[in-house]
Amino acid sequence: MDTRRYLTNGGVPGEGFSREGANTTLVVVATNTNTTRLELHGVAQMAADALGQRITPVGTAFDGDMVFAVSTGEIVPGTAIEVELLAQHATAIAIERAVSQATGSDEVPGLGER
Repeated sequence: MDTRRYLTNGGVPGEGFSREGANTTLVVVATNTNTTRLELHGVAQMAADALGQRITPVGTAFDGDMVFAVSTGEIVPGTAIEVELLAQHATAIAIERAVSQATGSDEVPGLGER
């Protein structure tokens, strides 16, 4: 279903998905790099960009999407952008994998059940 088109044309979310936060995507990006708090903020922002690349629409009134970034500080990365881009890529892959392997509910069948 093209959810963006459906909602743009006046469609309303169905009963089970019309509650605030019912379509929440939570992401935790964990790295072993020695990363500052400001750099971790950048990692989380880049990972959040992957939500927009793979989930449409994202950030509606019915979403509660949140991205966290943490680090163990074990190794020094080459550059901060390196870690950010890898976080974005890993998040996109994780979303694709989650969708392709999802089991459904009474309201929506999951792709993993095919």
